[in-house]
Amino acid sequence: MNAFHRFVTGALLCAAATFALADDLHGPHYPDVVSSARGIETSSAYVLLPSSVPGSMTVNHCTNCKSTTLSVTDKTTFFVGSRQVPFAEFRGRLAGLTPTFMMVYAAVNGPVALSIVLSAPPIRSR
Repeated sequence: MNAFHRFVTGALLCAAATFALADDLHGPHYPDVVSSARGIETSSAYVLLPSSVPGSMTVNHCTNCKSTTLSVTDKTTFFVGSRQVPFAEFRGRLAGLTPTFMMVYAAVNGPVALSIVLSAPPIRSR
């Protein structure tokens, strides 16, 4: 083997070793992340809540969008901003409110509402 062949062989071996080591330099390998909830962005104008819990709710993304029906259970949580509130208080905040952004988090494995978040300013105490 002449000098050129030794150089090319050495260069290829170095390149292969570099690629093999580069995979280890990216840090630890973690298992795939699997989400247990899907978020539905909507407005309070497109949500029809049940009168009591348990019950079912209807959610639309927009006026002409296909609606989604979700079960609301005793385990469904309700938030006004970042504060968790009881269902009755949540419904009360929606009454007479101008259309406001909402996030509905539903289970990926079934039509169940896990949590409902109303993006609203906190109530000011007097």
